[in-house]
Amino acid sequence: MWGLNRYDRPSWSTGFFIACACVIAAIGGVVSFKEGKKIKLVEGVNPSPAVMAELEKMQRQKDGLELSSTNSTTERVSVNPDAKGNTTGV
Repeated sequence: MWGLNRYDRPSWSTGFFIACACVIAAIGGVVSFKEGKKIKLVEGVNPSPAVMAELEKMQRQKDGLELSSTNSTTERVSVNPDAKGNTTGV
C-alpha cells in the first residue's frame, strides 16, 4: 500500500486498512476492559480519600465512645456504599 502514491492508490484499500485498524483497536479496548474488571474482582477497589476520611472519623468516634461510656447522647452512623463507591450516612 505504501508503494503507491496517494493518487494511484485504490481507495478501497485505504478504507479497508483503516477499518481494520479501528476494529483491532476496539478489540484491544474490550479486552483491556474485561481484564480490568477481572483484576478488580480479585484485588478489590481502593476506597477514595473521602471514604477513607469518613471511615477514620467513624473509627475515632468509636474509639472515643468505648473509652468514655458516660456519653449517653451518641449518634449512630453507618456507611452504606452505593454502586459508585460513594458513601451515605444514615
